[in-house]
Amino acid sequence: MYRYEDQKEMRMAMNGKMIVMLAGVFLILTAVTSTLLQGMQYFIVGHSAGAGDAEAIKLVESTGLSIGQLYSVGVAYMIVTVAEIMTGIISAKFSNRLDKVKICLYADIILMVVMILQQSYMMLLARMFNPFALVAGILMPLLLLWGITRLMKLAKKYPDRMYAVEPNPARGGRKAAPQKQNIMEKAKARVRDEEKVAQVVDELPDANEEE
Repeated sequence: MYRYEDQKEMRMAMNGKMIVMLAGVFLILTAVTSTLLQGMQYFIVGHSAGAGDAEAIKLVESTGLSIGQLYSVGVAYMIVTVAEIMTGIISAKFSNRLDKVKICLYADIILMVVMILQQSYMMLLARMFNPFALVAGILMPLLLLWGITRLMKLAKKYPDRMYAVEPNPARGGRKAAPQKQNIMEKAKARVRDEEKVAQVVDELPDANEEE
């Protein structure tokens, strides 16, 4: 089991792991409860306007966008949704893995690039750029990046180390339980075999009696 040189590195490992894991979970929740719903709204409005709904047509005209452009904005939101979910899953899964921290970094960078491109597209399309939405959207990836940098420092110093924080030995005990069970089963089987052998020996006629 690897150990850090001081308590500062241990705190860095624990904080980095916790931040990366929580940021990953938050990204998944944000993607499902916010980004996905916003994208669906654009699809719903575009579909309703295409079907001839008067209110939807007025709403589309007020935005200055065509139905096709509304669909394209919805697609942009869906792409961000996928990027958020994938980054969240990767971050939550590898939050305690120093040997996989670069994967989290690449996923986070891709997410931030996708978010910036989405806001840039909306600004060029109909001046729908929202700086507050961009800042709010990038805030969590930036927090994730900060946690990743903590883990990368440790990964650089301890290149042979796999985990940021060593797993709980109790969890290892769960994995070892089947092995113990197999040993017990083998022991019981051996006892049963010995009992059968003893029974066979008892049933054999005594050599002295035959004589």
